Amino acid sequence: MTEQLGVLVIGMHRSGTSAVTRAVNLLGVPTCVPSDLMPALPSNQRGHWESRTLVDLNNTILHALGRSSWCPPPLDVWAGAPQLPGLPPEHARHLLERLHPTPQWVWKDPRTSLTLPFWFTALHDVPVALVLCVRHPLEVAASIRRRDGTPWEVALCMWERYLRHVLAAAVGRPVLVTHYETLLADPVRWARHTATFLTKLGARIDWRASLPAELGAFVDPGLHHEAPPPDEAPLSPGQRAVYEALCHYDGPVDSFQPPVLPAEAPETELTLCRHAARPRRHAGGRR
Repeated sequence: MTEQLGVLVIGMHRSGTSAVTRAVNLLGVPTCVPSDLMPALPSNQRGHWESRTLVDLNNTILHALGRSSWCPPPLDVWAGAPQLPGLPPEHARHLLERLHPTPQWVWKDPRTSLTLPFWFTALHDVPVALVLCVRHPLEVAASIRRRDGTPWEVALCMWERYLRHVLAAAVGRPVLVTHYETLLADPVRWARHTATFLTKLGARIDWRASLPAELGAFVDPGLHHEAPPPDEAPLSPGQRAVYEALCHYDGPVDSFQPPVLPAEAPETELTLCRHAARPRRHAGGRR
């Protein structure tokens, strides 16, 4: 059995990554040291289940690339393995191991969707499984709009850019594609499938008698409350293509092969950069 296994929970913000991470944690996979866990905030009262230090590091990586979590870098940013001054992968590896001292661990930060190539280099000899959280882009945009006031078109461009980065970086990796509504509909069934996926990769799962009740107490179907009218924020052809491609995946993929997608429209970059140049509004959420 593999002694080490890192579980990276990825996906766009507001896509259920926090709930999924806590569910994986309840299966017996530790998060970071408790002293570094991000506290609950009004925008996520059940907790974020992520490392404050590693969120800061991901932000630093994005800033070194000239971007941010709300203005994700272009899709070719990792071509040629760009050098990040003052950010050697070895340093990031040491920091992660200090914050995740256990042989198996789960780490969640939506920003990792944008920095996966960096972390794959840092963790080059560590078995890593990806859990990709997928939620309908209109629901994601509605949630971000309610939290931060982000315009529909900007949130949808963010969603598309995050997911395109993930699909490109995940090639050949073991990936569990999990749809938000699947977890909410039946968390125990979801946990059984996830436990099987992780066990095959070497994880030691703690399926105790109290687990179904613990999952039921944490995963609240009432959280699924973002449903904007479809004509209020229509998806672009590129966004629709990405979402429809993701709908073909549901569950484990031993060696992920990305779908063939149309090229990202130039308007996506223009929309993101134009919005990034405006003063930031911060209304109870995080960036």
